[in-house]
Amino acid sequence: MSNKEGAAIRPVAQSSRRAERKEERRRLLIAAARSVFHEKGFAAATIDDIMARTGGSRGTLYGHFDGKLALFEAIVEEEAERFAQAVTETIAPAASGDLDAMAERLIAVATSEETIDLLRMVIAERQHYPGIGEIYRQIVPRIQAWMRRMFREQTGASFCRDEAASDFLADMFLAIVLADTQMGILTGITGDRLDKTHLIRTRQRLKALLALRDHLGADRLSELAALAQQDIEDGR
Repeated sequence: MSNKEGAAIRPVAQSSRRAERKEERRRLLIAAARSVFHEKGFAAATIDDIMARTGGSRGTLYGHFDGKLALFEAIVEEEAERFAQAVTETIAPAASGDLDAMAERLIAVATSEETIDLLRMVIAERQHYPGIGEIYRQIVPRIQAWMRRMFREQTGASFCRDEAASDFLADMFLAIVLADTQMGILTGITGDRLDKTHLIRTRQRLKALLALRDHLGADRLSELAALAQQDIEDGR
């Protein structure tokens, strides 16, 4: 390699390292904010609290985020990506017909300490900070879309090939996972963790849902999906 070529490569390498350091700093700020929000709540947490965990100045934080709400948005985005990854990982076991493995993956993410802490913060703070609720509402349709895509990609007999019917099942599947697990923890019905009996019951409900497809058929499920969508539109 000539000196000229080496001189051309060095700025590129330096730029890459700077980008890596910047991204690492951003991740540290998000992790610190998550910890502080969990301990103090969103309202009581301050920028100084967050910076005390990472070092550096306020200017460092504001170089990445506009403030606390932007940090919260980044945390929600991170959780959404984590859930999306879990949905992606369910494709292999689901394609082989292992519904238990599929349900357990989703339940594990839906009831993880990080997810439950985030939901508790949304519930506690959204009245005082409407932006928090809005950020979370924007994420939910993305999670729903990932779940629908996963259902459409299945080729096993337990999944609908008809797109409308498949989407209808995906929405109900997600609702069962969230309602049966997250709400139980958030309301204290199940305590902080789900016991084995509760997990078995949730999986049984999921199996019953998928068996519904074979009983009703894709055409009838498509009709039900259309009726449900019409009810949503009429209620707007």
